[in-house]
Amino acid sequence: MFGSAQEVWARAAEFDLAVVTTPTALHTEHALAALDAGLHVVVDKPIATTSADARRLVEQAEKAGRSLSTYQSRRWDAEVRTARTLVDAGVLGEVVSLELAFQRDVGPLRPGWRDTVEPSVGGGVTFDLGSHLVDAAQYLLGPAESVTGSVRAVRGGPADDDMDARLVHAGGATSRIVCSWVRERAGPGCGSPGRRPTTPSGTRTRRKRRSSTENGRGPRTSGGSHGRSGDGSLRWTAPPTGRRRRTATTRPSTGVSPSTSPRAARCP
Repeated sequence: MFGSAQEVWARAAEFDLAVVTTPTALHTEHALAALDAGLHVVVDKPIATTSADARRLVEQAEKAGRSLSTYQSRRWDAEVRTARTLVDAGVLGEVVSLELAFQRDVGPLRPGWRDTVEPSVGGGVTFDLGSHLVDAAQYLLGPAESVTGSVRAVRGGPADDDMDARLVHAGGATSRIVCSWVRERAGPGCGSPGRRPTTPSGTRTRRKRRSSTENGRGPRTSGGSHGRSGDGSLRWTAPPTGRRRRTATTRPSTGVSPSTSPRAARCP
């Protein structure tokens, strides 16, 4: 256990990796210091508060010959992994749009820094929840070429607590992202309408109805329910508190196994 980040850098030779989980406003400072100390670095999302600072980190990592990664844990959520599997397999055909939502009503302003500091220093729902959704949208549909949207502070604090955005991706698909600390979740958390594949003759393919076993029904995870509908789309709905919706599910196997971790220093 170390009392400060400086103590970690002074003993950097004892470690291989620094994991930076400090408040967002400190990510750039601590990640740069870790790279300068010769450590590989994993930074909690968002990697920085500005694109300029993010580029500085990438450039420094390349200069130092060290690995730099952002911890985007939501890529491993069941609904995102299922959507990626369906997109890669061509089940949805040409994906034309994607909807992602991350909403919760957290009540009055909270005392922590996420609610009490301005977005310029890392506060707000866009950085906290929106960073997950923007990453998921680009993970599923490729890089975004343009972004439009709005943010607002419904509860009157210095940080935004409600965001609605639209991304246009390089391939022409669009995604809509909604994240909020003032809305109860309603409707699908992840939806991706697609154009069904066609046969060489130009006719649309038809899917044979499958049994619940063939559809992959199995032990449920905490992520929610998944299903493929006949119009070539995926819908995901998180279960409401205290009860689960009983729907046929389809999900890939996890394919994740524990691996030996390198020696790591956690930047507190």
